[in-house]
Amino acid sequence: MKKYLIICLLTFLYSCSVEESCEQFPTLTTEEANNITDKSVTLVGKIIPPTCDKNITSQGFVYSKTELPKVDDNLIEKSGTNISAELENLEQNTTYYVRTFFENTEGVFYGNEIEFRTNIGDVLLSINNISNVRTESFNVSLYINSLGGGTILKKGICYSTTDNPTINDSKLELNSENNNLSGTIDNLIFNTVYYLRGYVENENGFFYSEGLNVTTKDGVISLSTTSVGNITTNSINVSGNISDDGGSTITLRGFCWNKTGNPTIDDDNNQNGDDIGEFSSLVNGLESNKRYYVKTYAQNSIGVFYGNEIEFKTKSVSDIIGRWVLLHEAGALAVGPNLGNVTSWWSNDLAFVKTRECLFDDVYEFNADQSFNNIVGDATWLEGTWESVPEETCGTALAPFDGSNKNATWSHDPEAGTVTLNGAGAFLGISKVHNTGELTDPAGVKESITYSGVTFSEDKNYMTLHIQYDPAGNTWQFKFAREGSDGASAPTTDSDGDGVADIDDACPELAGTEANGCPPSGVGTDPTDDFEGNGNITWTPDATTIDVNFANPSKSGINTSDTVLQYVDAGEGAQYANMNFDLNEAKTDKFDLTSKNIIKVKVFVPTPVAPIVTPKQISVKLQDGSSSAPWEGQVEKVVPYEYDVWQELTFDFSEFSAETKFSRVVVQFNGEDNYEAVTAYIDDFTYGAN
Repeated sequence: MKKYLIICLLTFLYSCSVEESCEQFPTLTTEEANNITDKSVTLVGKIIPPTCDKNITSQGFVYSKTELPKVDDNLIEKSGTNISAELENLEQNTTYYVRTFFENTEGVFYGNEIEFRTNIGDVLLSINNISNVRTESFNVSLYINSLGGGTILKKGICYSTTDNPTINDSKLELNSENNNLSGTIDNLIFNTVYYLRGYVENENGFFYSEGLNVTTKDGVISLSTTSVGNITTNSINVSGNISDDGGSTITLRGFCWNKTGNPTIDDDNNQNGDDIGEFSSLVNGLESNKRYYVKTYAQNSIGVFYGNEIEFKTKSVSDIIGRWVLLHEAGALAVGPNLGNVTSWWSNDLAFVKTRECLFDDVYEFNADQSFNNIVGDATWLEGTWESVPEETCGTALAPFDGSNKNATWSHDPEAGTVTLNGAGAFLGISKVHNTGELTDPAGVKESITYSGVTFSEDKNYMTLHIQYDPAGNTWQFKFAREGSDGASAPTTDSDGDGVADIDDACPELAGTEANGCPPSGVGTDPTDDFEGNGNITWTPDATTIDVNFANPSKSGINTSDTVLQYVDAGEGAQYANMNFDLNEAKTDKFDLTSKNIIKVKVFVPTPVAPIVTPKQISVKLQDGSSSAPWEGQVEKVVPYEYDVWQELTFDFSEFSAETKFSRVVVQFNGEDNYEAVTAYIDDFTYGAN
């Protein structure tokens, strides 16, 4: 029994001794870090857990950039006794502190602390922009993506004409404190390829970006001569454009010109600024009527460059410059169906110059600066065709034909033979006439009128022109005399030498003793003609051919006389063909219709070869032969006839017995406004009482 108690006691004591010798605390060792780079490290440690309590909550490494890191800092759990861990994405060139740790229910236990410092890394950089490339320079931007944790000692751009330049080549140092840097590389050679790299130096040495290359501009200026305009006798406006200076600043630009072609700045030239873009100049001092060549030019550090060449010819000094009036002669104004027959409808006689003096003293002023003036004075001739003018007369000019437009201009093209007036109310000759018609209301005034066929006399004192005013070809012709020339005033010519100037002489080709310059003889008040030599009428053809001593084509019926008058209207161009006579050459004798108002005539018209559509009729008209427009106010009687038979026709003017102005008789076959040919014969023309 005693032996058993001893054994039990020993057993008990041994058990107590075993429990009291277990480890209550872990053993933690943090070894020195290895494999240190600029952003990573390998941590090594040893952890022996406690033997008294084998429950482990967590173990591994803790680290921070401050001393004595704790589990509240950065933590990496690693199991086992000999542990290691790879840390990545660390900050470059930075000191870190590391401890192993162990955590259980008793608390957190830490091993010894070690420290390490990450290495300085590579600098990452790139050239992110090249701009404003010129002949001798360009701008470049450098971006530093990462400093590598080191201290930047130098930074910039190195460049060379060979690939992969280094700091041993040319370089541009950049001193900005931030990571976006820019600068200008200059003193380069034009039209040359340059290679460049960004560089940064820190404690680890030099680092370079990827290489780029750029070619400096060649300095060739892109320019053009765009237009030439406003050509005068001695000047032009010329425009140019510089679209690219070639990479070198423009120092001079302008235009150069000569008369031989391919002008340079060694020829005549001007200067106009020093920039790119559009520009223009007035080139003056040119000779009139000469051919010139003009170019744009521009100069930079590389040289002088030229645009395209434009050829032009200056205008002649226009013979039209000066002051003009209507020619004070017969035929100054004329109108007809076309230019070839422009006088066939009407043209003024010499007397018209005097009776329309208010028109013939109007001045048409062409100034050297190409301004134009109508100077009409207090009165001018008012056409009766104006709606607001009851009858033609001298009076105050209608606006805007009164010269009130002081902005009117003219242009004369000698080669085309035209003169154009620009400005409402500007006109030559007669104000109502324009290029598409004749006005009846001033409200229809045109802004521009062009006159054609402009010609000058050898001494340049006389000018003739015309204007076609409708598609049919109807045409007015005007003649002018330069102010101060002989034709600008009433002529003093006395053609028949009777002492009466032609302008006042009713018979300028026939000397007379009457006050009007006519002889006392005349038809008198009883005109008659039997075409056998017993008449007192002098017949005048108008666009017809007449023969007053033609053999009777048909001696039959009521007319067996030997000779008659033959009347031939050829048709073409003879729209108003007729024949006529006046009671006297002065046109002063008038018909007394109160007692004598019957005209009789025998007529024979053979059947025409080609059928005609106009009526078979003969018209007899009474007109005032002294009027410049004798058809205005005329009276007319129309009687039909038959083919191939002599017939006597009677024309009764008794209803006009009160009229006293008529001095002329007009005979017309088949009416006006037709171009059909007709051949007719008349005999035994008489005038008297019924």
